[in-house]
Amino acid sequence: MATGDSVLRRKASVRAARKAAPPTPERAARLALLRAARKVPGLDAVVENVEDGRHGLTELLDALPSPAFFGLLPGPEEALGLAALSFPGLASVVEARMTGRLAAGDPQIRRPTATDAVLTAEFIDSLIGEIAELPVGAGLRDMAGFRYGSYLDDPRPLDLMMEDRTYRTLRLTLSFGFGLRRAVLLLAIPEMERARLDTVPALPQPMLAADEWSRRLEAQVYGAALRFDVRLARLTLPLGEATSLRPGMVLPLDGASIEAVRLIGSDGRDIAEGRLGQMQGRRALRLSGPPLGAEKA
Repeated sequence: MATGDSVLRRKASVRAARKAAPPTPERAARLALLRAARKVPGLDAVVENVEDGRHGLTELLDALPSPAFFGLLPGPEEALGLAALSFPGLASVVEARMTGRLAAGDPQIRRPTATDAVLTAEFIDSLIGEIAELPVGAGLRDMAGFRYGSYLDDPRPLDLMMEDRTYRTLRLTLSFGFGLRRAVLLLAIPEMERARLDTVPALPQPMLAADEWSRRLEAQVYGAALRFDVRLARLTLPLGEATSLRPGMVLPLDGASIEAVRLIGSDGRDIAEGRLGQMQGRRALRLSGPPLGAEKA
């Protein structure tokens, strides 16, 4: 009988130890995602796979999902984290928030908008908050000091905006709508010294230092280099003629005029119209009106 009692005590102690042990980062991410998804009726999201790692900035940027929504996560000591949600995941969150269900079929790929950002920010903050509240080891609790601040629809400025340092990353493969869609969510938080993190409150206010963050973001964005092209005309040719182009050939530019030249952005959109001329011996473009697409007073 004593032997039986000792066996039961050992089993009970093993169960107690398992309950007392903190969850692994992988299990913590699964639990946090389930709790965050429950707050969005109709989302029905689960984690299929978790990759926990550490990466430098270059490696991190190379691993970003595309196309995706890029949420910027300001944190303590002017640190900047990132939440990159691939487009099927973004569409699922937006649809669930707006209609309470997911639409049938694959969503049409498009650029993320400010409306998408508003509908997705709460989900990202909820997920980070759930991760931070779980009793996991050093690393994932570091996310407690970060909250959604703004978004980008193009990842190229991230190379200038984020510091070249080591980032703690969680790459979650997600399933939405009982397998209807699959997406990737990549969370990246810069590793910080423990002494500095100990002074960070577990759940800071989402709008903490909003003015300061806006100034930093504005300085980084406006300091980024952008390329523009000046287009005199657009020419359409049959494939056969295009493949036979040779030096010395003359191509007619019907309708082209130096009075109506287009300024083209890096994404191919028309930015403004102007007149081609010269300034101090160089070719120059004088803009002839407000930016194209600007609202009329």
